[in-house]
Amino acid sequence: MGNGTLGWLRRGSSKDEFDPDDIRSNCPDYFDEEMAPAHEAKFQSHMNDCPGCSTFVNIFRATVVTLRDLPRPSASPATPTAAPAHLS
Repeated sequence: MGNGTLGWLRRGSSKDEFDPDDIRSNCPDYFDEEMAPAHEAKFQSHMNDCPGCSTFVNIFRATVVTLRDLPRPSASPATPTAAPAHLS
């Protein structure tokens, strides 16, 4: 059993399958469509079989969409364009 936030959801599985830790660590690649097809199929299969992971992925998706929709802050004229010399 894992000690992470979703560790209580972990089920016995071989490394040929995804577990909750794998789902969490692979969410960015899944949403950016950067997974190999076989890897993505395993990811989706686990989500279909695991309500906890499916919920996590849906919350992750909603968070990403919300953050992407936020207005980008603009730099004020007083914002330096270069790091101070002592930080370079």
